[in-house]
Amino acid sequence: MNAAFGVALPYDTFKDLTPVAHFFDVPILVAAANDSALKSMADVLATAKSTGAPISYACASGGSMQHLWATSLKMRLGLRIEHVGYKGSSEALRDVMGGHLPRSSISCADGRRGEVGQAARPRDRPAGALGPAARCADRGRGRPCRHGRRDLNGFRGARRHARRRVVAKLNAAVNQVLGEAEFKRRLGDMGLTLIGGTPDSFGRHLAAEVAKWRKVIHDGNIPAPT
Repeated sequence: MNAAFGVALPYDTFKDLTPVAHFFDVPILVAAANDSALKSMADVLATAKSTGAPISYACASGGSMQHLWATSLKMRLGLRIEHVGYKGSSEALRDVMGGHLPRSSISCADGRRGEVGQAARPRDRPAGALGPAARCADRGRGRPCRHGRRDLNGFRGARRHARRRVVAKLNAAVNQVLGEAEFKRRLGDMGLTLIGGTPDSFGRHLAAEVAKWRKVIHDGNIPAPT
């Protein structure tokens, strides 16, 4: 998301990091209070498209994934929804479930099983996001050759070759684990969708995601997180 927002970082996301493997996708949970008239996503969409009062949606603000997703949905489908920002998804989910917001309100949260369970305990904090695995790309300065000069091209080429071998081994190991039945079951129980694939496919996915969310940020006039 930092790359999509154009936040100044001490590294370049695409030049200084090497994609290894796409572990999993995390779903977005949309929830409403038990006594709300909104019983399904179809109810939410129908109500948000009506001419009545807009639906309030509570979620972590500051350019969170839930905020960007709801903004994208709002713009694509022409929904009448208004953002109510919170410091975290757990607090937003608790207030919707506890009736502290209008009964027509919904909450958008991290759909991992642990995150939803934590929302019921007042002192719990949202779990930290598990980002995709990536390995920093080494940038060699070269070593003196036997003639006293620095063979930069050869040294860097060797390092790039070694890095490709390491990335290939890590990717193979990740895909092997993702294919294990017990691992699939355990992460599936947490609400996660296992992905896997090659480093190149993961790199293309990252580039496409940055471009997609950069457009949502621009069109939705969403300020960068501070």
